[in-house]
Amino acid sequence: MKKYNLYIGNSQESFFEKYSGIFQPKGIFSRPLIVVVENDYLGKWLKFKVARISGICANIDFLSPDNAIRAIIGSVPELKNACDLSRFLFKDELVYLVYNKLKNMLNKTISCEKDAEFSLILNYIRGDEKEKQAETDNGKSFLDRLYDTSKNIGYLLYNYGQNYPNLIEKWKNNQNYTQDADDDYGENWQKHLWESIYLKDGRYSTFSDILQGVRSAGLPEASLPGICIYGTAFLSVNQMNFFYEISRFARVEHFMLDTVGLINEKKDCPREQNTDNIFDLRSSLGKLPLDHLKYIYKNFTDSSGNLDINLIKCYKNNFPNTILGRLQSSIIFPSANGAASCINFGASKKSGLNAAAGIVSSSMATDKTIGFFSCTGKFREVSVLKNQILQMLDNDKSLWLTEIAIMAPDIQEYADLLETTFSKGSDGYNLPLNIIDLKYEGESPFFQGVEALLELAGRAFQRDEIFTLLSNPCVAQKFSITKNDLQFWLEGISELNMKWGMDDSHREELKKGRGNQAGFEQGFERIFSGMAFLNEKNTEIFSLNSKTILSHTDHEKGHGKQWGRFIYILRSLYSDIYPLAKVRLPVCRWVLLLEHIINFYIKEREDNLRDQGDRKLLENFFSNITKMVKKSKNKDQFVDFYTMRSLVFQQLGGQAGKRGKFLTDGICCSSIKPSRNIPFKVICLLGMNEGSFPRGKSYSSFDLTRYLESHPDELTTSPLNSDRFSIMEIIFAAAEKLQIYYTGKDNIKNEILQPSIIVTEIKKYIDFCFPQGAGEVSANLTQEHPLQSFDKRYFSGTSGYFSYNRQSMEAARAYYTSGKTADVFKQSDKIKEYIYDLSILDKSVEIPVVDLKSIISFLLNPAKEYLQETAGLFLSEQESVLDDIYEDASMDLFYKGGIYQHLYADSDINPVKAMGDFKKITAGASALPEDIRGDVELEHFSNGILWLTLLQKYFQIKLNLKSQHRVKFKKKSGLGQRGKSCPAIELNLDPGKCRLT
Repeated sequence: MKKYNLYIGNSQESFFEKYSGIFQPKGIFSRPLIVVVENDYLGKWLKFKVARISGICANIDFLSPDNAIRAIIGSVPELKNACDLSRFLFKDELVYLVYNKLKNMLNKTISCEKDAEFSLILNYIRGDEKEKQAETDNGKSFLDRLYDTSKNIGYLLYNYGQNYPNLIEKWKNNQNYTQDADDDYGENWQKHLWESIYLKDGRYSTFSDILQGVRSAGLPEASLPGICIYGTAFLSVNQMNFFYEISRFARVEHFMLDTVGLINEKKDCPREQNTDNIFDLRSSLGKLPLDHLKYIYKNFTDSSGNLDINLIKCYKNNFPNTILGRLQSSIIFPSANGAASCINFGASKKSGLNAAAGIVSSSMATDKTIGFFSCTGKFREVSVLKNQILQMLDNDKSLWLTEIAIMAPDIQEYADLLETTFSKGSDGYNLPLNIIDLKYEGESPFFQGVEALLELAGRAFQRDEIFTLLSNPCVAQKFSITKNDLQFWLEGISELNMKWGMDDSHREELKKGRGNQAGFEQGFERIFSGMAFLNEKNTEIFSLNSKTILSHTDHEKGHGKQWGRFIYILRSLYSDIYPLAKVRLPVCRWVLLLEHIINFYIKEREDNLRDQGDRKLLENFFSNITKMVKKSKNKDQFVDFYTMRSLVFQQLGGQAGKRGKFLTDGICCSSIKPSRNIPFKVICLLGMNEGSFPRGKSYSSFDLTRYLESHPDELTTSPLNSDRFSIMEIIFAAAEKLQIYYTGKDNIKNEILQPSIIVTEIKKYIDFCFPQGAGEVSANLTQEHPLQSFDKRYFSGTSGYFSYNRQSMEAARAYYTSGKTADVFKQSDKIKEYIYDLSILDKSVEIPVVDLKSIISFLLNPAKEYLQETAGLFLSEQESVLDDIYEDASMDLFYKGGIYQHLYADSDINPVKAMGDFKKITAGASALPEDIRGDVELEHFSNGILWLTLLQKYFQIKLNLKSQHRVKFKKKSGLGQRGKSCPAIELNLDPGKCRLT
């Protein structure tokens, strides 16, 4: 009896609706079920579906293919003994072994450089002499290249073993697969490396050994858990073979999503795509599932050559009476001329071209189930998208945010724009969203703290490095650091001119020289002296052990404790972290040491589930590293700190980050990836530009898959085909709307830019499916959006363009001063309250109150201050205190010249005279560069005189050091253009008054 059931269909929803009973337990003590999913997010969607019918997902494990194989083998003692997974190398373990072998070659502990190909690889890792001289991190660049190269090679070897058994069989027999090719693609040295791992000492087994163990094991059916492979065709060759062999002992339910109609209705065999029709999307986007299905038909057979599995067809054939529905049906059920041959448009009895004609004649003008949006950049894409979503929510009160998906080739490029635009901004609407597929190291405060901590080893302890660590939320949690503490410390070390280095020996060890200013310890001495002589007079400068010290006196209570905590933390870091750069330990001992250090300096925030999860994830990383090393014969080998840190960083960097909870926190945003075929009512694709998608793959010079994929006997695993098929999955995952956004015009040069070739193919296919539209259907579905959000077309109410942004409407009103104003702003009546009770911004404009510092900022850079106050745009025109880490001119000039006493002699000093005297004193000093002479670091010593001098110069008013006047910016309504429409800024200074326009 066949126990392998292969379900072929074009809808995830249909799969679950028909066969949900598979996921429901038959009793309290029923066998566990292992559900194999391509990614965690598909598994999460399936969990929600199961929970809706049974309330819980107890006794069900959702696992990736590799982890499922581990779990199945480990669940049965007979299978565990027959397969011996401890000898099999999974991907990360193989990478570590390759890393060790290449490192030993570089250290010349083993000799393989006689092969010219090995020499090329090793020379690339070493780098040239110029790169070595430029490296300032004691070999970090070298180790990065070593690990990246090892990772690429390890992944290739693992891919060869999983998908190309014919290649591995030839290598076992010491033969080359590319012996008849014009190029060997570096096969010689890859074969030597593979032999040194698998054949030389016989420590490790290949997957063929695992399959042989499964075949030889005699197992009763009841001993294995239930197995369900859901929604994927992208198992490797060996993974498919494993589950097929397991089906001899346990039932395997395999749900394979097919969105290209591969099963012939009559012959029940894979159907070749129609290559005669250039508009056939199946030819362009469907090669990947076709190759997988062909493999099943060829290899999953009995002794008579008959298919040894149960094939069950589950194709959905009732599609909505829309352009999107017509597109989906014509892909699954194409006829010779491209019309649908077996479709059912809801209640309509029309089919084929007649149904298409009905759509063209009756509803084409209003059908927006598919839309193409040409914009002038990423920001405009996101802005237009938000307006489109607001309209959908306005028109369909039953639409939930969690039923909307936003996808892009790389969502990282759009993450900040999405969060900024979709939060409550100038339009007043806040649309919550969650984002996955981000770079994890940039999204996890806990991991950021770990990286910032380990980066200090062997470093100069620059102020930006120190405060990057101290400002980390998890480090702040450990030492109870507040924002006030950080601000106080930063201002203090800036006044004390502490920039880098703990002491003279530290600075000299790094061979950077002592410079003119002291290290942190010298600054601490000034703090201690200030505390010791807190109540003494005239003790600003004193001698201690024949050493002149300028005390730093702080008359505020409680600051001594603040300084004490800072000094304790910094000295602890210097004694614990800095020396690690010189330490060599076995990896297992490194793990124990790093775990202790991380626990001392970093603590997860209270009640923060993400930090707690990251802590467990880090523990798993260390556990995996330990397991990888124990499989190596050199497990007791001593390694340096940089090697260990590289392993940790690579483990952290390999994780995908996220913001919010997928499927539950608002709109779902992700990258476009294969098997990310979760159904949504609305799917919007961003960044579908030429060159951005399909992403393809830049093959390395030694990637054998370039040759293997062109061989007719091998399974195609090309990333290019994966990207193309992921678009086909998205077309069928969209239940009601599919929108595609791209940059169609350069916003600077005004040049026309082309969308992705896939977008062009979809447009052509739509026109082909609607011949009565005379090729105009795709054109009617395309909108070309203007450069500016305040273009009058958005507010005319007649052009098909619209906007929910009130600020853009006000900008348009100010810009267009002629014509029929009422018509231009007709659309403004459509701005209304949204279902989530989001309020419109109030028309009144609050007059902000600013201090003297903001006035000076305006005088120094009016454009920056104006944009910051009106639009919330923060532009940096000069270096921040945190980034000020370089040597200054000598500060001795200020001490010897007696400028302190001169400036602070009395509070009624004339600021103009003080400035003039200061410049006279410093004019002839050669210690200062000419361009900054008289102005350098003046802010730290004049205590406001510079500010008051500038005020007197610009406003012709008299102020003294005791003035505490507040200032108001009074703005006129409307967006400013040059001339009379520019809003006036009124500065009210008591006793004088000045108006700037």
